[in-house]
Amino acid sequence: MLATTNTDASGYYRFDGLLPGTYVVVVDVLGSGSALDGMASSTGSSTNLTLAGDLWDHGKDAVLGHFSVLPGGVASGPVTVGHNLQPTGESVNDVGQGAHGPAGDASDNLVVDFGFYASGPTAAVMAWLGAYVDQGQVWVTWNTLSELDLIAFEVWRSAQTGGEELVTPDLVWADGQAIGHTYRAPDLTAVLPGQYTYRLVGWYNDGSSEELAKVKVSLAKGARVDVVRISGSEMQVEGMRVQWQGGQPPYTLEYSPQTGPDASWTPVGPAQPGETEAVVPTAGGSGFFRVKGSAGQP
Repeated sequence: MLATTNTDASGYYRFDGLLPGTYVVVVDVLGSGSALDGMASSTGSSTNLTLAGDLWDHGKDAVLGHFSVLPGGVASGPVTVGHNLQPTGESVNDVGQGAHGPAGDASDNLVVDFGFYASGPTAAVMAWLGAYVDQGQVWVTWNTLSELDLIAFEVWRSAQTGGEELVTPDLVWADGQAIGHTYRAPDLTAVLPGQYTYRLVGWYNDGSSEELAKVKVSLAKGARVDVVRISGSEMQVEGMRVQWQGGQPPYTLEYSPQTGPDASWTPVGPAQPGETEAVVPTAGGSGFFRVKGSAGQP
């Protein structure tokens, strides 16, 4: 990355003092904060950098990948800068875009524009989120069932002094597979023993983010707390067949027609030691399940 700048309130930007050469302009979508939240690059990418292409969208539709200089960014095509190589006479409504005025001069190129629009919904489907202790190290772990348009994850943890602390200062990059993936990240600052709330945030390729899951856990010092995970479910003639794994038996399987703080959970056992699946009648073929191990932790 050679240089960075911010746009003004009207979206105009400018790099001054560049040496003659060929450059690529990249919009940092993830670093834009709320400015591009929920926005996606508009369809189509013009390579016309002459005056005739002024105000056209020059941003490539495919966002930059995980290992690029700005993951999730929208890049232009190559722009060659040099004296008398640039289109002149661009017309803009504002003033003060650079030392040479809003229209530039023979060494300025003001036609490299980017287009964004409010995109449709994106979705990552979660299977589970949890945390455990292994030899004194706290690990946060989660599994996705699908990762539509998902780029990366952030993990946040409740702080003992109030508020939240970021567990993952570096983004955890999404695997991007349609069938989902299992992830884990170390929590290097959690104090044991402790009770914490972990919150998983997903970042999408349009620059938007959303809370994907939240879980409360009790972490013991010098012990391992296994997470009980629902690993699969499918509809049967007699009801929903639910499978789970991990944790300490015996298990308690619970069902609710809705989720959230107002959900009413009903045991749908029996939960016998060693059992890891059950077939449960559900009203209308839909609902939510959770599994508790012997410690009572979902």
